[in-house]
Amino acid sequence: MTRAFFLMVEGSQIDWGGHAQNIEYVVTEMMDLDNAIGVAANFASGNKNTLIVVTADHETGGIALTGGSMTDHKVEVKFTDGDHTAVMVPIFSFGPGAEKFSGIHDNTFFYEEFLNLMKIQLSQPVK
Repeated sequence: MTRAFFLMVEGSQIDWGGHAQNIEYVVTEMMDLDNAIGVAANFASGNKNTLIVVTADHETGGIALTGGSMTDHKVEVKFTDGDHTAVMVPIFSFGPGAEKFSGIHDNTFFYEEFLNLMKIQLSQPVK
């Protein structure tokens, strides 16, 4: 019998880097998150019952691209804020049920969708 499971991995220090307005911190943490997603994608490519959803609960720092050079492979950035912003965050998904996880949603949307995908019915709804 195959058992369903749910694993949530948070790149929380990306948020810390945004609050600190420290681009090196943000980039390093984004690279770590990318590596973690790569491990999950490798697993999912061999297990056709695995759904990967990548998103965030908010954006922090308001990173703006202010310049750079394609030739030198450099980007110039500026933080527009040191707090959470109103910028929408993307949703990326791969695997069975991925079509449900795209577009624009409130972050509370995910809870019921994950329960539905895993065919879990609660005796009492959570409020």
